[in-house]
Amino acid sequence: MLVEGVPLTSVPRTIVDVARTVGIEQAVVVADAALEAGLVDEAALAAAFARWSRRPGLPAARRAIGFAARGGGSVGVSRGRVAIARAGLPAPLLQWEVRRADGTFVGLPRLTG
Repeated sequence: MLVEGVPLTSVPRTIVDVARTVGIEQAVVVADAALEAGLVDEAALAAAFARWSRRPGLPAARRAIGFAARGGGSVGVSRGRVAIARAGLPAPLLQWEVRRADGTFVGLPRLTG
């Protein structure tokens, strides 16, 4: 694709390329951010894998992108999820509803990282 005469890759391809060439922590940060921002969805990432199935590094990219998730909200949360998984601990709950004792919805916690 060209934008003002400059060749660019699509968001899904860029995420796959990044995930092929960096460690899992960095790849998860990039994929989480793109998912959270609505720049890409799981179907587009799957299609990108299908299109570029013979590139080096795809097994690692597939693991990293398979681990990516919406709801983290920050680099720190993404990195923390990777560290938690490496430690063999259960996956954390990324977002949850806060309710009063009577069940009234209060909101979602603001996560920082």
